[in-house]
Amino acid sequence: MKTILLYFSDIHFTGRKPENEGVVIKAFCDDVKQQLANLQYNDVYVLIGGDLVQAADDMNCYHTFYAQILNKLVSYGISSEKIICVPGNHDCQRQWIIDHKETYGPIVNQNFTEDRFNNMINGQSGDVFLEKFANYKSFVEQYLPNAKQNLIGFSVEINEEWSLYCLNSALTSFAGYGWSEYPQLKNDERRLNVDTRNLNDWVQKNSKRKILMMHHPLPFIAEWADNELTQLLRTDFDLLLTGHTHRQNILCNQVKGENYVWCQAPQLYTDKTDKLGYCIIELEDDHVARVIYREWFSSRNSFKKGLDFTDGEEGVVEIGNTKQIVKDAIRLKLEERFRDTMAVYGDESLIWIDRYFSMNRFDRAFTFNKKDLYTEDDIMETGKSLKIVTPAQYGLTSFGWHFLLRLWKEKKEFGLFLDCRIVKANKIEKEIKRQLDTFDVSKENVKWFVFDNWDLNNKDAKQILSYMQEEYKDIPLLLLCPMLEKSFVNNENISQQEFSIAPIFMAPMQLCQLRNMVAVYNKKHRIGEEEVVLKRLNDDIQNFNMHRTPLNCISLLEVFSNSFDENPVNRTAMIERLLRIIFENEEVPSYKSLPDVKDCEFAIGYYCEQMIRNEQYYFRSKHFYDQVSDFCKLQKITLDINYLFSILLKNQIICQYDNDLYGFRFAFWVYYFAAMRMTKSQDFTNFILDKENYARYPEVLEFYTGSDRTRNDAAEIVIKDIKKVTTTVHDKVGLPDKMNPLQQLRLNITDEQVTKAIEKLDTHLKQSKLPTNIKDALDDSRYNPSMPFHQDVRKVWENYSVNYLQEMIGIASKVLRNSDYILPENKVKLLDAITDAWLNTIRVVYLMAPALAMDGKAGYDDFRLHLDDTFDTQSGDKRQLLIDIMSAIPHNIVTWYKDNIYSSKLAGLLYEKIESESNPVIKHVLINLVVYEQPEHWDGVVRKYMEKVDKRSFYFGDTLSSLRIMYAKGAVSDSNIAKTKTLILLGYTKLASNDNKMNPSMIRKLAPDVLPQRRSDNEEYD
Repeated sequence: MKTILLYFSDIHFTGRKPENEGVVIKAFCDDVKQQLANLQYNDVYVLIGGDLVQAADDMNCYHTFYAQILNKLVSYGISSEKIICVPGNHDCQRQWIIDHKETYGPIVNQNFTEDRFNNMINGQSGDVFLEKFANYKSFVEQYLPNAKQNLIGFSVEINEEWSLYCLNSALTSFAGYGWSEYPQLKNDERRLNVDTRNLNDWVQKNSKRKILMMHHPLPFIAEWADNELTQLLRTDFDLLLTGHTHRQNILCNQVKGENYVWCQAPQLYTDKTDKLGYCIIELEDDHVARVIYREWFSSRNSFKKGLDFTDGEEGVVEIGNTKQIVKDAIRLKLEERFRDTMAVYGDESLIWIDRYFSMNRFDRAFTFNKKDLYTEDDIMETGKSLKIVTPAQYGLTSFGWHFLLRLWKEKKEFGLFLDCRIVKANKIEKEIKRQLDTFDVSKENVKWFVFDNWDLNNKDAKQILSYMQEEYKDIPLLLLCPMLEKSFVNNENISQQEFSIAPIFMAPMQLCQLRNMVAVYNKKHRIGEEEVVLKRLNDDIQNFNMHRTPLNCISLLEVFSNSFDENPVNRTAMIERLLRIIFENEEVPSYKSLPDVKDCEFAIGYYCEQMIRNEQYYFRSKHFYDQVSDFCKLQKITLDINYLFSILLKNQIICQYDNDLYGFRFAFWVYYFAAMRMTKSQDFTNFILDKENYARYPEVLEFYTGSDRTRNDAAEIVIKDIKKVTTTVHDKVGLPDKMNPLQQLRLNITDEQVTKAIEKLDTHLKQSKLPTNIKDALDDSRYNPSMPFHQDVRKVWENYSVNYLQEMIGIASKVLRNSDYILPENKVKLLDAITDAWLNTIRVVYLMAPALAMDGKAGYDDFRLHLDDTFDTQSGDKRQLLIDIMSAIPHNIVTWYKDNIYSSKLAGLLYEKIESESNPVIKHVLINLVVYEQPEHWDGVVRKYMEKVDKRSFYFGDTLSSLRIMYAKGAVSDSNIAKTKTLILLGYTKLASNDNKMNPSMIRKLAPDVLPQRRSDNEEYD
């Protein structure tokens, strides 16, 4: 991995000399932009070595410094979080020193010892050294969001290999002020003291490669500080960055006993006639590779190769790996395990993507605010057991090893990684001992346990937890819990309450992270223009209803790199193309021939069929060879099984989990190959379809229907089954046939209408077959929600087949989305069956509303209703709370199901269904789906609907509310923002009219505040 450090110092910025300073600064920014375009790198940081401005008393200089320099660097794609600076003597406010010289002068004139200065700077009197940096501090706080920055010293984690420590060497500077009382203070040389206490503490805890940046070179700081830093540099640092002297130098193994690189930067600006420059330092994995110098040429008003700064003709100083590698056996093992999990499709990963977490689920949210998320650091600092829940293939295994690696690198704390797919309860003690022996660590030194592939449904899970509570009760556990979407709503609240392990949810990648991944990948495997590739990547993720995960991004980028102009139509086609790329790009030994990808797919499909039939997902290499070999002989196919196995292993399609124990790395590979087997074997197709086995393996059906998009057999069986389950729920719950949960609701509901709505709910409840506990909740205001209450609610959800209905809705939705070429009547029947299932789900939630709202929260365990923002203030009013719950039902139905069913290709079918639908509840939910997804011509359909419904109805008000949500928070194109705005305004003209009609001419008369504020601080997700 290559990281570049753009390092410059001594800018002395004033902003007042456009003909001199302005010319240099413009040329510098232009040159940086060009260098960034020419260089190959994975990441970039900007390091500024002090003396940002000429006179720190003028705050405007700092503002202009940002506007004319840093803001341009940000526009080049450098994150402001990666711009790091230290103060120099020019960043001290001289006027403050003049005003406080009577007290400040005697203090800095002292001959400090190390202990005395460290005590003072870190004590209550330390502010006396910091107040002169007030303007510099304001600048940093306003423009550079790295929260760890402070005025004494701070650290920054550059990447997995490198850490940076920024040291303030101007703490005891007198800023060049000449005072007759202490004339010696004007010259700072040998009078500058630094905080070595926190620096040493950081060094001792951090095992990464280290960089030290400070403004003043060693000869300028106090002798005691010089001696201390020299010792630290010799033993613990790889790179020292300084400025101040206005002359360039690079020291690398030039002084006996030194093995670090010391880079003294030239000044970036003093006068355009001076020798000016900056440098770019390349970090290659774990060493400094080279330093590229750029030099100002006044004759050309531009920066060129730094010929005067180096001995060569290229302005480059080659460094190489001169640092003796410190052998850290634990770190090396952790790094190896981490690298193994990061490798995909035969390549080592190019970049690590930081992951974020929330206490709230993401599968029911349109947007979220990054400021509300937790980081890996937060998990590390909490020291408490947590369970991270994600859909499958989110990268939990890689995260687990990354977490343990960082834990060791930065804190020297050791953690153990255990895979629950392999570890059994009766062998947990033996497995822990084996791991401890592998890393040569004692039991007492274990500070964390990471359990991968955690599943409470695993019969060993509770026993493992009990064992850990007994033997390691004070050590936090990190349970990594990947779950298929069908089981994402999971009944694990018992374990959380019994063992006090809170669940948190891993966030999908943000758009800026997709951009970083595209940039890095594009540099190694050129695909096309970065923004074009990014848009295509984001569009395909949405079109295929894939999660924004690193694996999915890499998979699509692999496909793009080979066929960017071809568009795969669904996930099946994407994986098929990915397999073709893997096999076609395989480097074949001269004595072997490349196996046919279809032959391989055929053979592996048979093997995956046996895995599913026998429910055995781990295998020995000999078993794989024997089974596939026998099948190929039967089918009269010639295939090199060993070579096939090596290709699968090399490309991480299968992985080795233990000594001669293998398995497919991700479940979707098993399901994909099994689906392809279904296209070749009617017997296996019957096994999956006829016995409803597809409900256990929903991805199999998704890949099967996506294989050629003509699978009427699957569509017809799913139609039959979802109708059967819907009828079962209807009959078991005892739902009235004509029950409309939204009938009594109104846009501005009165107390009288609230009473009528609740009375109607009470009538429907009494007519239903729900348990007495649920029925009584409406009248029992003293009911205290507790574990028995939650069990009653869960009993309804399970015993009345509602859970199974939810699974069937998801499966049927994916079948519809993938089945472009099935019979048109099957499409219509499938959508009818799905919407009928929606309606019955809505009715069940409606009847359960009183029980769900009893504790002031509309939900239980992992099942939550999304109430509006008035919920907190109205939670004491049970009547209003019930109305809120009922009002939130359509919104929640859309958020639950939209990702499974929606495709822009289905827009015409949805529009026909809306036009022909007689049930007002189904019609309204479909309108909500259209509002949230906004396919072509959506605004005309919604406008027609809003024109027809009564403005006083709940349907009108809820549609207007959905439009406002999308306008305020949705990831919406500019054209759709305009359409959404128009519909909102038209809606308000209808509310203001006397004839219940929209009136476009009235829009200009509306108050500006009818439109919600569009939020810009969110990272939005589709």
